[in-house]
Amino acid sequence: MWDVSSALLDLASRVMDDSPRFYRLLRLSDALRAESRLLEKDAGGILRGAAPLRRWKGDPADASLCAPPMGGLRGVWRWLWEWQCREGRLRPRSARERAVAETGARERRRIAEAAQAGAGK
Repeated sequence: MWDVSSALLDLASRVMDDSPRFYRLLRLSDALRAESRLLEKDAGGILRGAAPLRRWKGDPADASLCAPPMGGLRGVWRWLWEWQCREGRLRPRSARERAVAETGARERRRIAEAAQAGAGK
């Protein structure tokens, strides 16, 4: 998300004027940076260049690690929304987003259980 945000800032600097597109790029870039900071805080650091996990048939739905093409800002907003649903910060609107949110909740429960088991030793 941080890399996508930086690319959007570069794009905004090329169209720097008072157009609505310029402000849309800035708002999306700011939202991506804020989410990136929250994810970094949760994970304890940024993993640069990490390859997306392999998906198998029957895997639970999850937010993609790869950003959609930046030509369509709506797709980038949707991608950000899915990540925020996954992390429990937004309420899901669709069946896919509910599945993404449940995957994130399941992962957080697993981490909490492992932390409790480690603290009990």
